[in-house]
Amino acid sequence: YATNCPAGDTCDNVECAAGYFPNPSYSTPSAYCFSDGAHWSYYYCGLACLATTAPTGYSGDCAAGWTCSGVTCATGYFKYPSWNTPGASCSTAGESFQYHYCDIACLATKSPTGYVGDCATGQSCTGISCASGYYPYPYWATPSTQCSQTPGDPFTYQHCGLGCA
Repeated sequence: YATNCPAGDTCDNVECAAGYFPNPSYSTPSAYCFSDGAHWSYYYCGLACLATTAPTGYSGDCAAGWTCSGVTCATGYFKYPSWNTPGASCSTAGESFQYHYCDIACLATKSPTGYVGDCATGQSCTGISCASGYYPYPYWATPSTQCSQTPGDPFTYQHCGLGCA
């Protein structure tokens, strides 16, 4: 505790020491003296989550504490799944924040020769087919795309080839 209470009946403006935060987060640090001559008892300060540098794919470092705001996906990444909001959470004092809901994004890609279906920027691309004169190759394969693990790369199209002459 950053506050040393004086002898007497009251101790106001109790503050947590550096690296400690109100715990639980909605409480106010306080001190109580339960009997004459007793020492002050301090309450509601505890270790918090550690300051955490944003990992690859995220923007927004987290300061030590119980909450972290302002986390976004870095350039070349997007929120995934799309209905979630990027963020960071921590539930155990003394641990780092865990970042979530950003993933690698592939850039919008025009379909190459032999394919029909352009891809928008994102993690997946559907509705791809072989162009006229091209066929699934191998014959049992379904035309598709892949997103590499390098942010900002285009989608890779696969499984269409020219038919026999």
